[in-house]
Amino acid sequence: MAVTLFHQLVIAHIVTGSVGLICIWVPIVSRKGGVNHKRWGKVFAYSMLLTGGLAIGISLCTLAAPLETHEFSDDAAFVRGIFGWMMLYLAIMTIMLAWYGLLCIRNRRRHQRNRNPLNLVLQLATFAAAEWLIQHTRGLVGAGISVYTAFLAFGAVNLLPAYAFNPFVWAAPTVLGVSLLLYHQFRITAQR
Repeated sequence: MAVTLFHQLVIAHIVTGSVGLICIWVPIVSRKGGVNHKRWGKVFAYSMLLTGGLAIGISLCTLAAPLETHEFSDDAAFVRGIFGWMMLYLAIMTIMLAWYGLLCIRNRRRHQRNRNPLNLVLQLATFAAAEWLIQHTRGLVGAGISVYTAFLAFGAVNLLPAYAFNPFVWAAPTVLGVSLLLYHQFRITAQR
């Protein structure tokens, strides 16, 4: 049962994650606030919410049946640690970042609407000092970093096993993402 569900979740996760991996580039390179930025930004954000939700299911299946869901290993503790707990963490972080990015743009003039219990717990420290546009950018680019890290780390195990634990593979999305964040934050601040 867990193995069948696991494989179904993985397929759906790959589909929704691929949508996010591809369409994140449209809002990054398009005119900020334009039709394409808004439309494809929403597609990206919602695909990240779905991808993160599916990843939670995948990680729970892994935690329940580590060796059955990951037949390449005979080390249950290793599989649970990397493909169970770490994937669960990345999934929750992806959901939180995508949700936060959407809320910042949705409530840019009505900050009090961000003060719901879920968002307060996740974002209180960030929200207190944030400007909505900078935080919107941080949230959604952060979700992009998360999904690319997960894709390269977990996808590399199957596609390029020799590179699965290469530090460059894990660091590349963060370096690129933080560079994009700093660039956009500079542009936003300079416009003011």
